[in-house]
Amino acid sequence: MKDDLTVKKVIKNYKMEYSQELPAGLDTESDYRRRCRRRGNCGGGTGGGDTGGGGGSSSGSCPDDTVEMVFATSEDDLPSAISAVENLADMASDQGYNVETLTGKEENTQAVKDWLSCSDLKLYGRIGHGSQSGIMVSDGVVKSQYFSGLSSTELENKVLFFNSCDVHNPPLEPAIVGAGVQKFIGGDNSLGIGSSEKVFECWLDEVLAGDAMSSAIKSCSSAQPSAGSYGISGDGSDILE
Repeated sequence: MKDDLTVKKVIKNYKMEYSQELPAGLDTESDYRRRCRRRGNCGGGTGGGDTGGGGGSSSGSCPDDTVEMVFATSEDDLPSAISAVENLADMASDQGYNVETLTGKEENTQAVKDWLSCSDLKLYGRIGHGSQSGIMVSDGVVKSQYFSGLSSTELENKVLFFNSCDVHNPPLEPAIVGAGVQKFIGGDNSLGIGSSEKVFECWLDEVLAGDAMSSAIKSCSSAQPSAGSYGISGDGSDILE
């Protein structure tokens, strides 16, 4: 596109470095962020700014108890993220799962709380920026304090795949594990845009076929060496039900 820029962006405090073409007219990372925040209609609940822990309560209200998998990205100006969310949703739907997708402003702080409170949710998978302390969504950050405020069974029988930089580290990783998550998969370090989405798609394809989640993330990340490294933790079953 005319006037497109390829820039090296470093998001302060989120440690994610990558090269990415910005749409025409967006000259800086702050321009990119402002446009991303303006796009779309807020759905799946409302939120406001950074969110912390919540006194042992999920502070969420399930939007639909029949939904089994949610795939999300607030990065609706990243074509690879949008495409991956669509592909992941199609893969799960083809296997008979009831699926919801959240894009742009739909993935906000309250939406994350709401969907994680659903009793029949099996998988929440998301693509976007992250850090050791939390995940960046459309209206702020879902912090480790939120997860550490959940009960020890709040995330039982749920798998969380955060395709985000550095999230599989303290304090976020132990906070999620402490809430009883079945399995938590996330970036051990900085993840590549484009290549990491391929890892996520490969992983879901393998686990839907019945492979163990731990072996799937190992084989899929090995096939994409530029994607970065992933960690997996949680004491629950290694098989996605």
